[in-house]
Amino acid sequence: VVQSASGMAHIYEQQSGEPRIVPTIMADKVSGLTIVYTVLAALHHRDRTGEGQRVEVPMVPVMQSFLLVEHGADAIPEPPLGNAGYARVLTADRRPQRTADGWIHMLPYSRENYVDLFRAGGRDDLADDPRLESRATRAANVTMLYTAVLDVVRTRTTAEWLSFCEEHDIPCSPVVDLDDVVAGFPVEEHPVAGPYHVIPPPTRF
Repeated sequence: VVQSASGMAHIYEQQSGEPRIVPTIMADKVSGLTIVYTVLAALHHRDRTGEGQRVEVPMVPVMQSFLLVEHGADAIPEPPLGNAGYARVLTADRRPQRTADGWIHMLPYSRENYVDLFRAGGRDDLADDPRLESRATRAANVTMLYTAVLDVVRTRTTAEWLSFCEEHDIPCSPVVDLDDVVAGFPVEEHPVAGPYHVIPPPTRF
């Protein structure tokens, strides 16, 4: 409900014509993280001034501020220059790509990334395309570029693309199975529930 009330569901409507919600408890988790840094800030204030504070973290404004970092876009100036929504991120083809034998998520960014990728995929015509020339021209033609990437990536296996992307400094990852993620975590014994996978802390000190 908070995803809909904050505008998050509308992002999907801009992308596909139908509002949807992210299939995770996004608002709960983002609000929880916001509570943590808000409480830490209040504790820091208390340490410096001796003054305590009442802290409130309402979920809808939390999600609105979270979304508008990038999706405020052209709606932020007054008068607005356009609508809310970051077009490059909202492009429907900005998504994992099917390879010859699986799935990968490759995100070329620079002109060099695109030229290397298109040449490797036999699309020399695109490698010399003037729409690749600058960040502005790439942003203006992002739908065409992402569609072309989908077509090119089908030509090789996941392993081949991972090797290629490492060699050419293109951000890339296989699409990882969540069950495999859990299986890779250590197993401990709970006194009541028995053995279980421990999700380790994501940070290091």
